[in-house]
Amino acid sequence: MSMTIIISLAIVLGFYLTIAGRLKTLEEAVSKLQGEGSQQQPEVQPQQPTQTMYQKVEVPQPLKVEVRHESSEETFGKTLGIIGIFAVLFGIGFFLKFAFDNNLIGITGRLLIGVGLGTLVIVLGWLIKAKYQVFSYLLSGGGIGVLFVTSYTAHVLYNVISVPTAFLLFGIITIISVGLSIFDGKMLLACIGVAGGFFAPFLISVGNENFIPLFSYILIINVGVVGIAYIYRWLALHYIAFIGTIFSVMAWLSGLGNDSDRILFFSFVALYFIVFLGLSTFHHLFRKELSTPGDTGFIGLNALWFGVVSYIVLNPIIPDAMGLFVFGVACLYFTLSYISFITLKEDKILNVTLPLIGVIYLTIAIPIQFNGEWLAVMWLIEAFCLCLAAYTINGKKLYIYGIIVYFIGLVRLFYSEAVYRGDFDSFLPVFNGRFVLFAFAILCGFGIAGILYSAARREQKINEDLNILTVFIGIVTQVITLFLITSEIHYFYKTQELLVAGQESMMVSIVWALYAALLTVLGFVLRVRILRYLGLSLFVLTAAKLFVDLWALGPLYRIVTSIVFGVIALICSFLYARFKNHIKNW
Repeated sequence: MSMTIIISLAIVLGFYLTIAGRLKTLEEAVSKLQGEGSQQQPEVQPQQPTQTMYQKVEVPQPLKVEVRHESSEETFGKTLGIIGIFAVLFGIGFFLKFAFDNNLIGITGRLLIGVGLGTLVIVLGWLIKAKYQVFSYLLSGGGIGVLFVTSYTAHVLYNVISVPTAFLLFGIITIISVGLSIFDGKMLLACIGVAGGFFAPFLISVGNENFIPLFSYILIINVGVVGIAYIYRWLALHYIAFIGTIFSVMAWLSGLGNDSDRILFFSFVALYFIVFLGLSTFHHLFRKELSTPGDTGFIGLNALWFGVVSYIVLNPIIPDAMGLFVFGVACLYFTLSYISFITLKEDKILNVTLPLIGVIYLTIAIPIQFNGEWLAVMWLIEAFCLCLAAYTINGKKLYIYGIIVYFIGLVRLFYSEAVYRGDFDSFLPVFNGRFVLFAFAILCGFGIAGILYSAARREQKINEDLNILTVFIGIVTQVITLFLITSEIHYFYKTQELLVAGQESMMVSIVWALYAALLTVLGFVLRVRILRYLGLSLFVLTAAKLFVDLWALGPLYRIVTSIVFGVIALICSFLYARFKNHIKNW
């Protein structure tokens, strides 16, 4: 039993030291910010975005003041205070054990001693906080620790209080610590209280009981953290609530049985997810404050754990509709990202993070719901829709996301359909499923390139970044097109019993030249310079191929290929001569 006390106190000690060390710098920054705000009173513009973490209203630009750094002797004094607090905690723990073992004090007296001592230390810390601020927090934190240790010892070691009573005590202690933090504007006690509140279920061993009371208790704590967020933007407190919730949920995850339990379990998970999503966007949507990298990490972790837990819990129940569920979550993030974008465009961090998570969810939903060739098709559709949405809202980051998804679809397409695996006896060029899939990919590529082209020239001003992306996608699309043309011709001639040497190469060169001419003509008709450039480039490539292939062709095929290519090239050259005075303005 003594080892149990020592271990539990050691855990509390480690947590206390970590929180105290990590938040000392933050508290000093807050004190400095508050002091500077009281020294100046400039006019504050009401709707300007800020990155303040602790005040609901905008904070004026701080003055440059000299910051006092504490000496090593002062730091040692604070450390000595922390050591002293935990020495007292250990002593109280050993005293309570001795009193329990020897029955020196009754049950009521045992509890009153711990509660009274903890309360006395908290009150003492509160009384001296105006003069000894740091030391007062050491005392208050120690008093909260005494209350937690007393409740833990009474229930776990000797079972003198029931589980509901233990929960009630832990809840009261958490409320006290959070209330002190809110009243004084300092985060440390709130972190200790909330962490202790989440640690309580593990201390009082509620693992074999129904998860509904436990999850309701956790939901109440999380809602309380939301209430704190309305007053103070304490990101560290959000992370503590998040980590405590995750551990509690994961502890029950393996014990789920029937479908009704899974649905009820998921209902709580969804509520936690919504609470944390609100915590991570509240400052942006309602206070017009800019997000920080810490907010980004919180948003990403919340999306990650919800996706994983949802799949584990729901997939055994709705395996055929799991992809639709993931798609719904993606739509939620897209909707929220749109609201965020129109609310505060200056918040670059949040306006990149939310749509990125939506894209990831949407991209994952496709392989969950579809298989086979539909995987590539749906990814290509997603890529086109993302680029179209980017053009609609002028969101440049969505173009990048769309292009990435486009290449994911291409990789899948080439992996499954690059080689024709059907019956060559029944192969028909163009009229086969493989050609349709690649043609669809090419159309999507042209569509994306067209969107990028229009976006690059929006408002009569060329955007060089988008222009480069347009050329890049155009080249990739042409490579896929040439691959498809060449492979279709190859498979057609593979079905022929008598193949004349050079016939396949001749046909490839002629078709390449015709396609180059088509691009050139479209470039003139649509007045799109990039299409003309692609057509010219393909003419050069075809000419190089023809020069190499001519020496391997038979006399007749050599003549036909040269004449046909030459005529096509002359026609395109005439178009340039005919419209030479116009293309400068196209």
